[in-house]
Amino acid sequence: MKVIRIINRQRNIVRQLIATLIILYTFVVCMTAVFAGDDELEQVAGSMVFIKGGCFSMGNTFDGGDKDEKPAHKVCVDNYYLGKYEITNRQFVVFLNDVDKRNVNRELWFTINEKEHCYISGDIGHYRIMPGYEDHPVACVSWHGATEFTEWVSKQTGYNCRLPTEAEWEYAARSGGRQEKWSGTGHESKLGEYAWYKDNSGNRTHPVGQKNPNAFGLYDMSGNIWEWVMDWHEDGYYQKSQVNNPGGPLKGTNRVVRGGSCDNTPKVLRAANRVGYTPVGRGFDIGFRLAMTP
Repeated sequence: MKVIRIINRQRNIVRQLIATLIILYTFVVCMTAVFAGDDELEQVAGSMVFIKGGCFSMGNTFDGGDKDEKPAHKVCVDNYYLGKYEITNRQFVVFLNDVDKRNVNRELWFTINEKEHCYISGDIGHYRIMPGYEDHPVACVSWHGATEFTEWVSKQTGYNCRLPTEAEWEYAARSGGRQEKWSGTGHESKLGEYAWYKDNSGNRTHPVGQKNPNAFGLYDMSGNIWEWVMDWHEDGYYQKSQVNNPGGPLKGTNRVVRGGSCDNTPKVLRAANRVGYTPVGRGFDIGFRLAMTP
């Protein structure tokens, strides 16, 4: 009987030890997730580039182009910050797993599909990224999803984060309004040094920051993915745009996307090119980058 009691006591000790280890393991996993989220937020906030405001000729200053890029007109923007990189899957999934919802006005924020270039799947609190695509720019995100992300970052960090205006985007893409047809260069022969596009991408996105930055230190402003900006799109807006800090039309049907993508030709990647896209759309090659007001 004494031997049996000893064995039972040892079994209880083992059970308690196992239970303690399970609790510790769960705690470590949870805390790792929390701090990983904090790290991603710090990375987002820490990779903002200060853009000194100024004036430039906005719109198409080269031959060709579309009618909504004309006329070229004087625009001035105040100081602001802009993300060095496009927002990545790694950063966006932290947001998804924290907000405990995924729609706004019943329109989806993003497409849940590990295939079709979207690379995020799962459900509330358990979204995951297809292995190997953590540092690719998040895509398949609607304008609503992008703006919800900026509001979430603002609440988490205390910074005034938002999408850039169309004028801010073009000013930064052209490194302060330089006479550059694409972000970083005015020569098509050098475009592959700065951008992922149809000729070199394999028609898929690539991790952010692999190409050369422009003179402002911004990566992938041309190519890789289209980027949402704040403005509504209107074909004739440039004919009546204000000079100082234009914010686009007061209303519209489509929002503006800029920069072109891995699936586009050099003509589409031009820094002056502007395209209107439904704000509920979640194109496989549409993402965004963060802007911040000082």
